[in-house]
Amino acid sequence: MEDGKLYCIGDVPNSRVNILTHVITTELGEYEISAKIMLKDKGKVPGSAGFLIGEFDEEDPDVRAACYFGKGVKAGVSLNGYAFLKDKTTKIPEGFDFDEFTIKITGNNMKLKMDVADKNGIKLEKLICNGVGIKGLVAVVNNFDMGVIENPGKSQFCFDDIKLSGSKIVEKPENSFGPILWTMHTLSKKTVKLMALLPPVGKDDNQNVSLQFKEGENWKTVATESIE
Repeated sequence: MEDGKLYCIGDVPNSRVNILTHVITTELGEYEISAKIMLKDKGKVPGSAGFLIGEFDEEDPDVRAACYFGKGVKAGVSLNGYAFLKDKTTKIPEGFDFDEFTIKITGNNMKLKMDVADKNGIKLEKLICNGVGIKGLVAVVNNFDMGVIENPGKSQFCFDDIKLSGSKIVEKPENSFGPILWTMHTLSKKTVKLMALLPPVGKDDNQNVSLQFKEGENWKTVATESIE
């Protein structure tokens, strides 16, 4: 994060940031999702940027499962000259400025639409697809994994003015979690062995994890380990 903008500084395919506290519900209504996207480095392989809409894991409804295993609708722009929404694509016109463009997604219980325009007002042909059954999280994505269609991109984008609104967008503050994602433990010969799983941790963040027990009204640290 810098100056209120979200920058991707790596080239790992399908890098994304999940918006945890606002989700698309199955109730009748409408929603709108938009963002300003800026190309910061084209990289050695042309990439893509946009949204993953309706992330949801059919096997586990937990929000953490959606983040790591959820599937959703791909909606974005590729530097290879096309925009995509689910199974629909459209060619990007000549002169389109990838340095700064906006993506706006509008949807209801039946249809999903995407509008794209650059900072100079050059617009793409509107894409429309089936929007039935879309529910769950929304994420911004840098370099979609497009499967066998093309090689994973190495571009770096920046995201700003990310907005979610509409009657189908519901706030769920209880979806927030971290910095510990979850834990696993075993008990062997009266000794508890516990593993804490964390999201990516920056070099300037705390590099240790401590285990504490509550004794009366106070917490007592019984073990501290470095993050691997």
